[in-house]
Parts: sequence; C-alpha cells; structure tokens
Amino acid sequence: FGIERAFAAEVLGTGLLAAGCVAFPSAWHVGAWLSTLIAIFGPISGASFNPAREFAPRLMASLLGFDVAKTMGTAWAVYLFAPIIGAVL
Repeated sequence: FGIERAFAAEVLGTGLLAAGCVAFPSAWHVGAWLSTLIAIFGPISGASFNPAREFAPRLMASLLGFDVAKTMGTAWAVYLFAPIIGAVL
C-alpha cells in the first residue's frame, strides 16, 4: 500500500484505539475494539499501534549484530512516529 498509506493507517488506528480506551466501559470492549482495528488496518500497515512493540525489537536486533538494512528497513519511522501522533490527536 505504500509508506504514506501505512503512516495514515497507523495514525488513524492509534487515534481510534486511544478513543476506544477512553470511551468503552470495560476491558472486554476495548479488546473487541482492538481486534476490529487490527482486522481493518492489519492488511495496510500491520496494525502496529504501539511504537515500543514495533521499534524495540528492531533496535535490539540491530544492536545484537543483525543486518541493519533488514531489521530497520526503510519504513521504521512510520512505526515510531505515526502511533505517537495518532495518540496525541
């Protein structure tokens, strides 16, 4: 889908997840909402909504000597900055 659409999907998905965490009364509802968001945004961007979950393994793999070009790739900034922007919005 491209980096631009992945960025937009991460911003929108994280924003909707944050809104759901505030709006829904129970953890079950939030879990169902998260599952729905993953089903929608997963094919576009992988539905990574959490920068620590996506970026930390890439960083550790690079620090442990794995090929930086393969572990960090070209779209790492999408998964680092887009969820932060989406959560703030």
